[in-house]
Amino acid sequence: MKKFLLGLTALVMALTLALSVAVAEVSVPRVAALKGPTAMGMVKMMSDAPDAYDFTISAAIDEITPKLVKGEVDIAAVPANMASVLYNNTEGAVKVLAINTLGVLYIVENGDSGVSSIADLKGRTLYASGKGASPECALNYLIGQNGL
Repeated sequence: MKKFLLGLTALVMALTLALSVAVAEVSVPRVAALKGPTAMGMVKMMSDAPDAYDFTISAAIDEITPKLVKGEVDIAAVPANMASVLYNNTEGAVKVLAINTLGVLYIVENGDSGVSSIADLKGRTLYASGKGASPECALNYLIGQNGL
């Protein structure tokens, strides 16, 4: 009888232990990016693994920044200057993973304007995106370096 009670107690303990183990919850990384050139680098990832990530494409950085600071987004593609601001404002809690600006800033013309170099822009009107952000800083630098 003692052996039976001992075996029954061991069985109850084993079942209790087995049933009390929590199932690990699988989390999908939450990825945010700005609509336009910033998100273009993610298109292949979105196409190849649409269910592996939870993608959010936003029209303005103001939509992404609070989510990133609050931890509602795991990875975000933001302008380099915003990444620097977030890193400093969060005392390093938000980290920079990579810089993806190569090939996203262009000066274009319609083919018959006679513009073939930066010097040809002198006296012309330029329209640019990204006021106060990386595109404007890059354009101002190029114009300044070329004496315009």
